[in-house]
Order: sequence, then structure tokens, then C-alpha cells
Amino acid sequence: MKVLLAWLADFAWVLYAACGVGAVIYVARALSLQRRLGGTLTVFERETMAEQVARLWRLAITFVTLGGVLFVGQVYFLPQVVPEEQVEPTPTLMVGLATSTPSPSPTATPLLGALPTITTTVAPPPPPPSPAPTLTPTVPAGPSPAYPLNARFGDVAELVGYDLVSTEVRPDQTVGLTLYWRALEGAVNTDYWVFTHLLPPEFDRLIGQHDGVPAGGTRPTTGWAPGEVIVDYHELIFYEAGYSGAAQIAVGLYDPEIYVRVPVEGGGDYVLLPTIITVVAP
Repeated sequence: MKVLLAWLADFAWVLYAACGVGAVIYVARALSLQRRLGGTLTVFERETMAEQVARLWRLAITFVTLGGVLFVGQVYFLPQVVPEEQVEPTPTLMVGLATSTPSPSPTATPLLGALPTITTTVAPPPPPPSPAPTLTPTVPAGPSPAYPLNARFGDVAELVGYDLVSTEVRPDQTVGLTLYWRALEGAVNTDYWVFTHLLPPEFDRLIGQHDGVPAGGTRPTTGWAPGEVIVDYHELIFYEAGYSGAAQIAVGLYDPEIYVRVPVEGGGDYVLLPTIITVVAP
């Protein structure tokens, strides 16, 4: 136990540095998330970001507290438990040891005189083998969405199309939407969520929404293989029971830890599906 405490005393600066770095990182993330809190679009987003801010502040305070506990322990507790190390004398090498010199090995003397000449017959090289026939692999056909699309979200995924259960719904129903994602190399780096927002023609508010891990939570992006097509189903729930008229669906990806959306190639951070949804009064 004393050996462990002595080791901790020698390397306490590493723990201080780790606590300081952790506190700075979480304070910076909390302040950055607070700045985004006022510009969020939905109640769901604000609540999620508020929880994230509180959690980040708690982690920052934890790192600061841990650093203080380590300082108090090193200054007041360790000197009473771990005695000062005694310096052991450094042993010196013994003198007068003779190093034996190895005897040189005798060098063989080549024999003089002519050796008989041996004539060898070189066999002709065998003919090269015939190339194996090339087989063309059969690639299985992927899913065919009813509405093809080509929208790339950074290096995470490409939205290749979508299906709709119906283009005419009532506010007391849900909007069934199936998205088809083709995974890219950056999908495995972060556990991204998908958001699907139902918007009126003015795009000034949400009338329906569904956010979550792809495929109902069964296919997180950290498990996607590059080139794989993931079928991702969502049911958008209405917020305005009395709404009727036209609507469109906005689709995107975001990191739920820091609440940052994945940019879309060509500009923006979401894709507006071109299909018009007709909401009829019940």
C-alpha cells in the first residue's frame, strides 16, 4: 500500500493535469451548448440541450473537486503515511577482472591445382500455367425506394431515397416514413440520431416530429459498414391536432451529445423531401 501511495505522490502532476484538462473540456462544451440553447427550434430540442448542459457542468465540477481532493491528500495525508525514501548506495564494479582474449580460428588454405570441369545440361523452363477463368460475382440488388433521392450528409451517410405509407393523413394519425441510408466511412465515429420534422408551407414551426436512433434504436450508426444500405422507419406524431393543409418533411442527422447537425453537401443541415403531405381535418 505504501509503495502505491509513494508512486501516486511521484506522479501526482499527471492526475492534476488530467483533472484540469477534463474540467476545461466540459466547461467549454457546456458554454458552447448554452449559446445554442436560445436558437433551438423545438421544445424537445431545448429540453435535451438543457439536460446536456446540466450534465456537462456536473462533470466539470467533479473534475475540479477531484483535483482538490488529490491536492489535500498529497499535502496533508501522504507525508504522514509514506516515509522519506532512503538512498541506497550505488554498487561499484569490481576491478582487476581480466577479459580473456579469444584465440583466432585457423584459416583454411585452399588446395592448389586444377579441378575437373563439370558440364551441366539446363532443362528448358516449363510453360506458364493457363490463367484461371475470371468469375463475375453476383451483387444482390438493394432496396428500391418509391422516391429516389441523392443527398449526402458529410462523410456519414447518403440518403438514397424514401417511402411514405400515405401522402394524405389526419392529425389524429401518424405519418409513416421509411428512409434508405447508404453508410459512408465516417458513420462509425459517432452515434448519430435521425430527426424527421413535419413543417407547414411557411416553415415557421413544427406540426409533427420524430427523432431517434435509426431503425427504432436497432441500428446505431456506430455499427454501420461502409456501402451498407440501412432501412430506417419513423412515425411522425402530430403536435397540432387542429392543423389541416399541405406539409413537408425535413430530414437530417445530429450528434445528441453536443447537439450539432451533420452538414449536407451543397449547403444546409437538413434535406426537405419534395413530396407534399396533405393533412385533412378529422
